[in-house]
Amino acid sequence: MIELIPVQPSEQTEFRQLAEAYWKELMPKAAVLKDSASRDRHFADSFRWEGEQDRPYWALRAGERVGFVTLSRNGQSAYIDDFYIVPGARRQGLGRRVLQAITARFDSECVTLIELSVRLDNPRGLAFWEAMGFRIASYRLRQYRDPATGTGFVGGLSSDFT
Repeated sequence: MIELIPVQPSEQTEFRQLAEAYWKELMPKAAVLKDSASRDRHFADSFRWEGEQDRPYWALRAGERVGFVTLSRNGQSAYIDDFYIVPGARRQGLGRRVLQAITARFDSECVTLIELSVRLDNPRGLAFWEAMGFRIASYRLRQYRDPATGTGFVGGLSSDFT
């Protein structure tokens, strides 16, 4: 059985270690990882410790932290902001079980729409979510620009420009 337990403000140090491992794996070249000040800002901007927006939860199996999720909810819609299973706990069906815990929670809250984003450079993530019944509903296009020169860069991820 998987439990989702809110990360407490007093657990931020332990949680941040896991969050940074997630970022390094997901987006190793991103500018937010370049220095501690950037990581501090990204951490502060990404997570909330109260309420229903950007709230991180530990994913626990028999009391052991096997990952985390960050969830947001607005009425009957919800968003899975982050979903991370630690490397040593992968390929054991835990991702599916964590998702089942998330959907059970959202079902009890009468959520009818769950959304999430998958990075362009994460084909394994896309395959997982499609196997779980999620489908591409739209394409969100983006262009990074240099406003000083008016130049648009080719690439959809901030880590394309390191």
